[in-house]
Order: sequence, then structure tokens, then C-alpha cells
Amino acid sequence: MREHGYSRLKIDPGAIKAAILGHPEFTAFNAQVTALFADWRQANLPHLTGIRVGDRPKLLIETLSEGLLETFRRPLGERKPLIDPYDLYQHLLDYWDEAMQDDAWMLVTDGWTAFQNGRPNRDLIPPALIVARYFAAEQQAVERLEAERDTVTRELEELEEEHGGEDGLLAEARTDKGRLTAKSIKDRMRQLIRDN
Repeated sequence: MREHGYSRLKIDPGAIKAAILGHPEFTAFNAQVTALFADWRQANLPHLTGIRVGDRPKLLIETLSEGLLETFRRPLGERKPLIDPYDLYQHLLDYWDEAMQDDAWMLVTDGWTAFQNGRPNRDLIPPALIVARYFAAEQQAVERLEAERDTVTRELEELEEEHGGEDGLLAEARTDKGRLTAKSIKDRMRQLIRDN
């Protein structure tokens, strides 16, 4: 539809992304590209997991990047692919320069073991990834407890603000250092119950 010399969208602008992602042509294309990437990944996994002291990192990235380029040069059916293989190639090289290169050099120079002195080796794998992979349930429990603690802390601060002034209900529950503790509050409550 045209309005004032411009085309008007047939769908709501907020629904454009969902319309594209849900379109059968896009889902078929995505499946083809994902399969190509999975093939490349599977073919190159031995290069990455087999890296050893004395290997040459420049040869590794050359093998990975050229393999990726060749994988995505293959035609997708009768159509020319929408993905430019050189964009993927460059993306991999940028990642190599920013993150992977130093790790590869460390591996081929010093080697790497999963544990050092009985503790997980954190040289290459950030602790957050180790926790996410092996201690996800424990991390969720800690986060839940921290959220509960934060809630109780906020409630305590609100109570202190509301009732902690000189004439407030909590004024006489403070310790000698001016703090409110569970013990000082319980003691004050017992005293109030006795007095009434």
C-alpha cells in the first residue's frame, strides 16, 4: 500500500522480526546454514581438542578459517547464499585476534591441565563458566539466598527508618553500639511483653 509516496507496512513494526524469523524460507535457510556450521564445527573439533605443546597456532587458525571459508562457499541449493563467506571468515579472525590467539599460544607453549595443585585451572576458563557448567544448581541456590538476604535487609532498613528514631519502637532495642541485632530485638520484645 502506498501513502504519500511511501509504502506502508502490512504488519506492525514490532512484529517484523517475528515475521521474518517465522517465515518458511527463513527457517529453511537457517536450517541449511546451521547444518553447514555444524559440519564445519565437527570437522574442526579435533584440531581444537588436539592442540598440544609445540603445535603452531598460526597453522591452526589458517586451517580453521580456510575450512570455514570453504564450507560457506558451497552453494545452498540453487540460490546464492545470503551469507558472505568472507564476513564469517573475518568474524572468526577477529575473534582469534581478540580472545583465542593468546590462549592458543599459552597451550602450545606451556600446556594446560584441568587442575593445578588440586584446584581447577582458571588460566583459560573463567570461573563464571566453570560455575555455570558444573555448579549451576548451587549457583541458583546462592542467588536465591542472596535475593532473600537483600529483601530482609531492605525490610530491616525500612523498619529502622520508620521506627528507629528517638521515640520509635526500635529505639530501645539498639545495642550499646547503636545497632539492631536479632538478639537485641528479641530482648526488647520480651521486655515489652513483661511490661504489659
